[in-house]
Amino acid sequence: MKILIYIGVGLVILIGITMIPFLILKLGMDIILIFSISEKKAKAELEKVIKEQYDNAWVITDVRRHFNEGNMNPNMFYYQLESVDKPEIEFMFFWDAKKKVPRKTYDGQEYTLASQYQKALEAYQRKEDLKAALGPNVKIGEISYWTINLELDHEPVADEIREMTVKTATVFRPHLGDYTASMTLNFITPLEPKGIYQTPITAELNKNVYIDFRGLAKDGRVAEVREKALAQMKEKLAKKHPNYNIKPYLHYHWVNQNNIEKVYGGFEVSEPTIEGDERPATQELKGLMLCMLDLSTGKMTYCEFFPSNKDNFDAMLDSINSQIPEVYRKADNKH
Repeated sequence: MKILIYIGVGLVILIGITMIPFLILKLGMDIILIFSISEKKAKAELEKVIKEQYDNAWVITDVRRHFNEGNMNPNMFYYQLESVDKPEIEFMFFWDAKKKVPRKTYDGQEYTLASQYQKALEAYQRKEDLKAALGPNVKIGEISYWTINLELDHEPVADEIREMTVKTATVFRPHLGDYTASMTLNFITPLEPKGIYQTPITAELNKNVYIDFRGLAKDGRVAEVREKALAQMKEKLAKKHPNYNIKPYLHYHWVNQNNIEKVYGGFEVSEPTIEGDERPATQELKGLMLCMLDLSTGKMTYCEFFPSNKDNFDAMLDSINSQIPEVYRKADNKH
C-alpha cells in the first residue's frame, strides 16, 4: 500500500514539475496583457487611420487580439472590415496597434488597408465572373486558398463536371498566384451535402480532367457502401487469412470517367506482429483488397486480395492502375 502511495506522490510531483514551464509562460503572458492596448482602443486607433487617410472608406465589424506564443505581441490585433460603398466586400487586416501607423509592407510585399481591400475586391469580382460563367443553376459556395465549392440542385454526370471544371478554370487560372498552385473544385449535391467528387484547377487547362472523389468521406453514399463492403471483404479474407485486418480507410480509388457512380476502391490489409495487438505501429502491411463499388445501388460487385509488402506496394498500385479498364485509369497514379 505504501509503495502505491509513494508512486502516486511521485507522479503528482513529476506532473507538477513538467507543468512549471507552461505555468510560467501563462503567467508571463497574463502580465504582458496588463500593460497592453485594449481592444476598444485598438479599434479607435485604426478608425482614426481610416478616417484621416482613407476618408472613412471602410467600417470595422470585428476586432480581436491576435496574441499567442508564436508572435508574443499583445498589441497585435485582427480586424474584420467591410466597404461602406459595397458592404458585401469584406477583408481582414492584422496590425500592431501600438505603432499608431500601420506598416506598409510584409515579407517584402505591399501590405496596407488599400492593398488588402483591393485583393478582396478582385476576389469578389472573380466570384461574380464565375457566377456569370456557370449560370443561375449553380450556387458558388465557399472559396478558400485551396478549394472552390460549387453547390448543385441535382446529381451531375461526368460531362457536366468537366464542363463546370473548364469554366471555373478559365476564370481562376490567371489568378492562381493568389491561391495554391493547384486548387480543388468540390461538387456539393443533394445526395452529397459535403461533396464527394473533386477535380483539380491547375495552370494548364485540361478538358479531359480526371474526376476523383473523397474516399475518406464520413457520411453520405460513400460511407454507406464502404461499411457494407468492409463487412463482406472481411468475411472473404478471413477464410484464407484469419489473422489479417482490413484498414477501414478508402485511401485508393479509381473512378469510372464515364459513369462516376462506379468506383474501384482499395483498402490496405495488414497483420499484427504481436498477437492481439491492434496498434498501428505493430501492423505489418500484407497487401490490398481491391473492390468494385456501385454508389447508385450501394453494393459491392467484386473484390480480390492482392498480396504485397511495404517495399513493392507502390509498384503493385501502378500495376493495378494499368490492368483495370482504361475508363478508370489515372494518368498520374499518385499514391
